[in-house]
Amino acid sequence: MKKQAHTPCVMCRVGQERIAVPVADVYKVLPAARACRMPRLPAAIIGITHHRGRIITAVDPGALLFGVAGGPAGIEARLLILDRGQRHLALAVDAVEQIEPIRLGADLPDGQRPGLKVAEHRGKAVFAVDTDRLVASVLAL
Repeated sequence: MKKQAHTPCVMCRVGQERIAVPVADVYKVLPAARACRMPRLPAAIIGITHHRGRIITAVDPGALLFGVAGGPAGIEARLLILDRGQRHLALAVDAVEQIEPIRLGADLPDGQRPGLKVAEHRGKAVFAVDTDRLVASVLAL
């Protein structure tokens, strides 16, 4: 039997859901309080922030991935800055929990939105984020 490869992922909480973001796609984790809200943006866009001279768009993954707007809340709220070439994007999550190996592969079932796959972590379902598709969906807004 062939052993399945696992990818290290940052486990985050977004509302009631848990998401797994591949570590290789995360550039930095910052406090969410640094995001400045902007008027007249789509519900999925929280606002902007900056890091080392780069303007970064902060996105609410709850609104974008699960259709539940609200943004991060609490003192554990964080921004995960994604490393996707010239695209400067951050996911505003309620909490960053840990880094864990997750099996990510093409054979995983799709989640409820594009860019999500359903994976298993310690016997529970989690959503694995395809960051390339996530960035494409934000650009389509």
